[in-house]
This record gives sequence, C-alpha cells and structure tokens, in this order.
Amino acid sequence: MDIYQCIIPLHYASKIWGLTPFELIRQGNRDNEIKRLRNSVTGIFYSIFMCILITSNVLFVLISNFSHYLQTGYTANAATLVILYFSFSSSALCAVIGCVINRERLLILLEAIFEFETRFYGSNSKIISFNRFLKFEIFFTYITIILISIYDIWLWGIYYNVELSFFPYILILFIMATLTIQYTNIIYLSYDKFKLINLALVKYISKMYEVQSDGNKNNNMFTLPTSYNINNNNNNNNYYYQELRKKNFISKLRDIRRKHYALHNISDEVNKVFGFQILFFMLSFFISITNNIYYSLYFMLNESSEVRGSLLVTVEQLFWIMVMAVELIAITVVCHMTSGEAMRTGIVLRNVLLYEPLNTMLSTEIQVFLEQIQNRPLRYSACGLFNIDLTLLSSFIGAVATYVIVLIQMH
Repeated sequence: MDIYQCIIPLHYASKIWGLTPFELIRQGNRDNEIKRLRNSVTGIFYSIFMCILITSNVLFVLISNFSHYLQTGYTANAATLVILYFSFSSSALCAVIGCVINRERLLILLEAIFEFETRFYGSNSKIISFNRFLKFEIFFTYITIILISIYDIWLWGIYYNVELSFFPYILILFIMATLTIQYTNIIYLSYDKFKLINLALVKYISKMYEVQSDGNKNNNMFTLPTSYNINNNNNNNNYYYQELRKKNFISKLRDIRRKHYALHNISDEVNKVFGFQILFFMLSFFISITNNIYYSLYFMLNESSEVRGSLLVTVEQLFWIMVMAVELIAITVVCHMTSGEAMRTGIVLRNVLLYEPLNTMLSTEIQVFLEQIQNRPLRYSACGLFNIDLTLLSSFIGAVATYVIVLIQMH
C-alpha cells in the first residue's frame, strides 16, 4: 500500500468540502493496479462553488442577525458575531482557495512522499497502518462535530430561535477539521520517517562503537570482533576487512543523510502548501476560544433572570472550546514532535564525536551531516510569521487568558 492508496478515505472526505480539486485515477491491470491523483476541472469548479456557498451563507447570517441585534440594542453581540463569523469564514475560504491555488504543489508533495517511500522503504513500509488510522480519525471527528452541532441547534432553536445561523458555521467547522486532518497526518508521516532514521542511526553507530572498542583501546586502528575468526598475524586480511567495515559504515551514514535531506525537502513543501491556511486557522482558534471562554464565564456568573438556560449554554460553549482546543493541540504537538525528532539526529551524531577512536573519514562524514542539520533546522511555520510548536501553544494560552480577563473587567 502506497501513499495514494492510504489517503483514499481522506481524499473522498476532502472532496465533499472542495478541499481536493483532484480525481483519482487507476493505472495498470487489476493485479498490479496503481492509483494516482491528477487535476480535475470538475473538482476546481466545485471548489469555486464551495467558496461562493460559504460567502453567501455567511453574508446572509451576518446581515440577518446583525440587524436583529441592532434592533434589540445588543450592539456588543453584533460586533462579536461579525468578528467570529468573519474569522471563521476567512479560514474556510483560505482553506478551499489555498487547495485550488496550491494544487500543483500538493501533487508534487504527494509524489515526493511516494518516491521517498518506494525508494528507501519499498512497498511494505509502515504507511499501511495510516489507512485504518485515517478512517477512524475522520469518523470520530465528523461524529463529534455532528453531535455537538445537533445539541447546538436544539439549544438555540429552543431559547433564541436562530438555528439557521449555525448551518454555515457547521459547514466551516467541517472544512477546518478536514484540512487539519490533512495537515497533521502529512506531518506525522514525516515524524514517523525521522524516527525510523534515528533508530537506524543508533543501531549502526552502536554496532560501529562495539566494533571499534573491542579490545583496541590504546590505538586508532579499526578492530574487528572476535566472531570473524581472523588470524591476528595475517595483516593483509585484517587490513582488508578493516577497510571493508569502514566503507560499509560510511555508506550507511551517507544513505541516512540523503533520507534526512529528502524528508526536510518534504517538510519545506508542507510549509509552502499549508502555511497560509494555518495562519488563518490560528487566528480563528484564538478568536473562537477567547469568545467562548468569555461567554461561558458570563453565563455562569450572571445571576440575572434574563439569561435563560445558562447551564445548557455554558455546556455548549465548553463543547466548542474542546473542539477548537483539540485541533490547536493536534497541530502544535505534531509539528513540535517532528521538529524535535529531526533535531535529535544531531544529538545522536554529537554523542558519537565524544567517543574515541574514530577514523578520519567517518568523522568528516559526521561533521558534514551535522552541518546539514544545523544550517537547515526543521521548522513548521505559518507563512514564516511564527513557528508552530509547543512554545506557540504556551503563548496562545497566555494571550487567551489575558484577553478574557480584559473582557471581563470591561463588562
């Protein structure tokens, strides 16, 4: 199973929301069938239709509810509604438009992953397990949004009779959740491969160190293990096997360095394809979580009889906070894990330089590898404005807490 077969569930789920302007084609015979993606004119027009649908629905909701709030005197609610819907609609539009504009880059990204898998790991790689994981992730995410949306529509339909305003909001949530699944799973594939690289590197280096440190601690000769049963007096044979071992270790290290470089190129493509969408996603997460936390506290602390069903409304706000927080945590954690796993290669290599003896060619190869990692540190970013890792999550929490306190004091 290759990357194209693996992402079939995500492909069809994304196609519903206009996030994949591609069509799935099958090449070869039935016994040796190969699946690929290619540009689809129908898919592009459907994505454009989704953009028009999102824009028209959001404008309808904003105009109808904004006028209602102004007539009733709730100007603060009107301003909040405009900001919230504008941020979410902008994120959904950027997600769909970005997939259309960057469709060629996305195809290049998928082809690069496919070539990496087939070149370095073959057809029986660990990518097979992602197919089932993707199905479960899509199913669980969609069911969660549907259940919370049903509760949301029931609640606001009973108390406030504005249930139609949530249909564009639900559509936007599905689009954002689907693109989040795309982004996090592509990055997690890179994390898995970086982890395999580091495991292989530790294995090769451990074997190399055992060979070099076996009974030869006082000189710089490359010593063979006793299992080879080579006569120590036969210097010609001993030297031959020594050189063969050196070249074997160096060739393996070069192969790992090429894999590391190829994975870094894939990560750079991920930043180019998804950077703009992730920037708007972070803005929407911030506005939504801040707004929901504020209103949940407002409904809990307000003892006025005008606030009906305050407990039910608070539960609804907490549900949406949970949805946004899970997406935010998923993005930041998987980016942090992948960046950390890529940098861990350098830590392993530096540990090798602490031990003696090391032959000159091997030391040079390790130093070249370290320069490659240091000169191109792996970072996932939102259009280059800020890095996406756990430091962003901590800053996000601090900013939300600050704005919630300011909003409560102003109220």
